[in-house]
Amino acid sequence: MHNYLCLLLFTYFMDLMAPSVAIASMPERAVVERDAAAGVAKDIAVPFSPAEHLKGRTCADGRDAATFRGEILEFWGSMECRYCGIREVIKAQQAHPEWCIVVRHRPANTYGESMKKALAYEALRHFSQTAANNFWDAVVPTSDLLPPPYAASLLRMSAEAAVPPDALAEILEGEAAQTVQKDMEQGQDIPSTPTFVLGGIRFPSCDFSADQIAPALELAKKARSGDAAAQREIIQVITRGRMNEAML
Repeated sequence: MHNYLCLLLFTYFMDLMAPSVAIASMPERAVVERDAAAGVAKDIAVPFSPAEHLKGRTCADGRDAATFRGEILEFWGSMECRYCGIREVIKAQQAHPEWCIVVRHRPANTYGESMKKALAYEALRHFSQTAANNFWDAVVPTSDLLPPPYAASLLRMSAEAAVPPDALAEILEGEAAQTVQKDMEQGQDIPSTPTFVLGGIRFPSCDFSADQIAPALELAKKARSGDAAAQREIIQVITRGRMNEAML
């Protein structure tokens, strides 16, 4: 009888606690908005000159970013992030040749699959931008299951692009490693993936579709020019993105 009463009391206690635990773990909108506002204010206060740190990088369609004349956008992702697909980025790049969207890396870890995928992408990009983009598309997880193995996709894409294995290995150890290392150093202020950097303003946790990038970029340009209403709207867009709500 004593054990039965103890079990009832324990079950009652856990039932009382469960809602409070769930509520406490949910992000508070006010906190998210505060963080978003601080990030936007910080970005606007810094002059925007993307070409300075994009030497050697290419746009998502293979053009040289350092010599590009037009709007330069950045897409920061991790190939172990299910929201970091590259197809919408490619669609946006194809629809807007006046843009240069630079794909950058924020690996989820330093020595695991995320880093290996980033290195493989950069190595393939040296030989074929299409092969690199197809590789990214192939290895990004589409569910909460374990991410797909990258080795088979790397072999397939390199074969399709006729990349000599020795040349691929050389680029992996050299140029690709340097590029990813530079992204890791410069990505310290990227709070999450995916993050778009538009007009020098970070949009963290915003997995924009191809047709949402243009209005977000327009908001960023207005905010940087001093439009307070645009700045407030960006804060709400970021907040909605982080709360997993419709952004635009």
